[in-house]
Amino acid sequence: MNTVRMYELIKKTSLPAEEAEALVNEIENLVTQKFDDRKEHLSTKEDVVNASAELRKEIADTSAELRKEIADTSAELRKEIASVRIDLTKEIANVRTDLTKQISDAKVSLIKWMIGIALTIIGLTSGIVATLIKFL
Repeated sequence: MNTVRMYELIKKTSLPAEEAEALVNEIENLVTQKFDDRKEHLSTKEDVVNASAELRKEIADTSAELRKEIADTSAELRKEIASVRIDLTKEIANVRTDLTKQISDAKVSLIKWMIGIALTIIGLTSGIVATLIKFL
């Protein structure tokens, strides 16, 4: 603020020199006070650079943490998938074994039933033949 120039301008308005000087001092005090009130809210280039650097560091730290969490989660998922795969393989083998046994048991049962029917047919046929021989 150029107080000398302001003083000269006010002095030209026919104000006495003492009043002009007092007015300039008062204006300077008001401007200085307003500036001081606002100064704490202003950022310097250094403040902006520091804040920017701090934000970059926080972003880098957060990024590193997220990458680690993703890697950890990925590793856990791989372990779980491997475990499920092993469990499913065992379960499939058990089901296959059970089905094989059930099919084998069904075959044996079917063969026994067919032998029983065959013997019954043979017995009936023998009885019919014997009866026919007696009548002839």
